[in-house]
Amino acid sequence: MPGLLERVISNRVRADNSADERMWSGSVSNSAAGVNVTPEVALTYSAVYACTAVIAEDESTVPLPVFQKRAEMRISRNDHPLHYLLNMQPNPDQTAQEFREWMTAVAALRGEALAEIVAGRRGFADQLKPLDPNRTSKERLPSGAVRYKHRPEGTGQEKTLDAEVVFRLPGRLGLSVVTLARETIGSAIAGDRFSSAMWKNGIKPRMGLQHPGTMSAEAQQRLAASIDQDHGGAANAGRTVIFEEGMQWVKIGVDPKDAQFLESRQFSVEEVCRWFRVPPHKVAHLLRSTNNNIEHQGIEYVTDTLRPWCVRWENAIAVQLIIETDLFVKHNLDALLRGDAITRAQSLEIQRRNGALNADEWRAIEDRNPRTDAGGGVFWDVQPGTGSGGSDPGGKTPSRARALAETAARKVVGREKAAIARKAPRFADADPKKNPEAFDAWRSEVEGFYGEHRAYVASVLNLSDFLAAAYCAEKAAEVLAGGLAVMDEWDARDVAGLADMALGGDAA
Repeated sequence: MPGLLERVISNRVRADNSADERMWSGSVSNSAAGVNVTPEVALTYSAVYACTAVIAEDESTVPLPVFQKRAEMRISRNDHPLHYLLNMQPNPDQTAQEFREWMTAVAALRGEALAEIVAGRRGFADQLKPLDPNRTSKERLPSGAVRYKHRPEGTGQEKTLDAEVVFRLPGRLGLSVVTLARETIGSAIAGDRFSSAMWKNGIKPRMGLQHPGTMSAEAQQRLAASIDQDHGGAANAGRTVIFEEGMQWVKIGVDPKDAQFLESRQFSVEEVCRWFRVPPHKVAHLLRSTNNNIEHQGIEYVTDTLRPWCVRWENAIAVQLIIETDLFVKHNLDALLRGDAITRAQSLEIQRRNGALNADEWRAIEDRNPRTDAGGGVFWDVQPGTGSGGSDPGGKTPSRARALAETAARKVVGREKAAIARKAPRFADADPKKNPEAFDAWRSEVEGFYGEHRAYVASVLNLSDFLAAAYCAEKAAEVLAGGLAVMDEWDARDVAGLADMALGGDAA
């Protein structure tokens, strides 16, 4: 059953191709601008070509490894036949990059891309052969099943393929962008043709010759041919025109400037990008891009544009090409999200310090060989120098990092004690039951101090604002409930606790 969106627009699509409601077979669409828009014609417009190429090239050049799930482990299966098809060579005529690029481009333009699954020595999916959409038709049988008819190039014999032996990659919403965006694309192509005609015909498109008398048809033709020959085209721009018999130029059309011709062409690029969900800067349309935001726009492109295409591939492969329940494929998008060298190094350093990476994994990300010593495979559980793995196996001697953290914690606790002791005498009669007004004033003083103290705690101990806020809220509640007596425990209790927080929970 078609989805809601597909049913809503199905009448428009069927009008273009009554044989196939998805219009992936390349039928002609007549746009209001007078341009017959097909997928092939649409590709002649630079923005359509660029959007299609960007999506197809980026998806096809990202690694698509096969993994096996084993308990909590994820094991790379480079030896699996499917890995060879998706990353090396799916058929004798194409590399994996060429095949995936072609399939993604067809799906982006037409809403669906197909490939024949050929069985062989590697199993039921020994090869993947793309099917030319212009030579393939789809039909739905009375039983509801789908089958395809393909006429290979160079032969007139039609081949019938059941859906089980056809790999199908759906596009966005499973619909043809060319059909849906035919007015946008048609107008953009018409604008290109108008521009070309202006260069070809020189100044003539918006001007005409006015004669005071009457000219015969033959005289008009000779004059027009003379003007075209001597003054038409870019090569003849600026040549002197001599008029006789009182003739003069008159304006007969709309000036391109008055028609906002350049603005409309720029808008067409943005409209096409909107249809493909591609940021304009990816197709070299940089009117609203700056050096400050271009990196973040690139990351948004990966997460918002490319990632959905990767998920389409992964789901289609999982459903149609993988038999084993413990296997899956997943694109590795890390290379596209790397950012500049400094940002990348900082990100890897954070992962290294928190035990997510070891040295050899870091080196592999940077395409370097493993370390020659045994230390490359060691994971850090906490930051170096916090007492874990140091020279004191008994843990009795504090590390340098621990000593620094406790010093900072004493500064924090000392500031609290001094502030509370200074404020308390003014509110000696504060009692929530006997003198609620004085107690409310005391509460305001305490909460006000700890609200300001939060930033100091975060800065001195290098804590997140969340942790600092939680600590200050707890201490404020303690002071309001217990009064000055609670401060007796702070040196012994809170100095150690704050040091633990600063070191990420390590109490060595």
